[in-house]
Formats: sequence, structure tokens, C-alpha cells
Amino acid sequence: MKKKKTIMIPLLIATVLIITSYTYVKIKLHLTKNAVEEYLIKEKGIKKQEIEELHPVFDWIKSSGDRKWSVRVKIKGDNEYYGYYKDRKKNKIILDPLR
Repeated sequence: MKKKKTIMIPLLIATVLIITSYTYVKIKLHLTKNAVEEYLIKEKGIKKQEIEELHPVFDWIKSSGDRKWSVRVKIKGDNEYYGYYKDRKKNKIILDPLR
């Protein structure tokens, strides 16, 4: 019985950590996507129907800080993709050149 507990407790802790990390990433990406969409509509005057693609990206290898959480944007009639991220310190949406 004691051996079973010794195995189950670390397994339970690992499971909780994995689920919590996954949930944090999904929520952060969703919030960033919503902030960029709102910025494009309200600040840039782009109609929602003109936004062809909003794709949140978590780039933990190449980027640091808020740039890890970016959104790839495609506008109808424009062949280019644009990257945006939210600078949380300045509370601004920043256009980030796609790498």
C-alpha cells in the first residue's frame, strides 16, 4: 500500500502540473488573440470581415518576454502576413516583423 502511494503522489503532481501549464498557455494565447483582434478593429479601423486569419502562436524558443505570445494576422486582399504581440508593460499592441 505504501509503495502504491509513493508512485501515485508524484504521478498526480506531474499530471496537475502538465494540465495547469497547458491551460495557462491556451488562456494566454486566447487573451492575446482577442487583444490583437480588438486593436485591429478599433485602432486600425479594419472590419472584422476583412480579417482573414488570426492565428495565435507560442514561440518559446526564438522569442523572449511578451514576444513569445504573438498572433499571425492575414488581411483579405493583402498577400502578406503580419505578426502582432501585446506589450503588457506599456499595454500596447506592437507590430512584430515575422521571422
